[in-house]
Amino acid sequence: GYIAVEFASMLARLGSQVTLFFRDRAPLRGFDETLRSAAAAALQAAGVELRAGSAPTRVQRGAHGLLLAYGEERLLEFPWVLNATGRRPNTQGLGLAVDAQGALPVDATMRTALEGVYAIGDVTNRRNLTPVAIAEGRALADSLFGAAPRTVDLSLVASAVFMLPPIATVGPTEAEALAAGHTLKVFETDFRPMRQAFIGGHE
Repeated sequence: GYIAVEFASMLARLGSQVTLFFRDRAPLRGFDETLRSAAAAALQAAGVELRAGSAPTRVQRGAHGLLLAYGEERLLEFPWVLNATGRRPNTQGLGLAVDAQGALPVDATMRTALEGVYAIGDVTNRRNLTPVAIAEGRALADSLFGAAPRTVDLSLVASAVFMLPPIATVGPTEAEALAAGHTLKVFETDFRPMRQAFIGGHE
């Protein structure tokens, strides 16, 4: 996910040797394939070792650091381990219907299956971003207590990965657009800012 990628990028550029483990074949699951490839290339250029398809299973103390177990009980020793595992909605014990991930399903007006109960933000596991939760909260307040009921359109939410170089996206990925039956024209370009090109930089 983007938190792990951001920390890997930052720590590598601060001089640490970083190895990034992830389950998928490329980092940034859910992002467009072009962006995922660019992120992987940028991480490698920064010196990050990428371990695709490697899901760590446990961390234990070793003689000189921490032993990270992954794959079929392979072990690697590191002085530090940062675990960016994501999160699950904290819904246990609420007595509400939840989906397989523990999230509260809601309709477009943020109603849950229980009459009079609404849910917004990460607990719905739709777009787990602070600005989205704020927008949903404002829309719900306007709908319940204001004169202008409204909903939040989650189809065009901007998302950013604060790595070097930064990555940003808005709207559906190319694969999502194709799956929805859209006809696409894809335009791509690669460039280096002039200040980088003049000094022989590659970003």
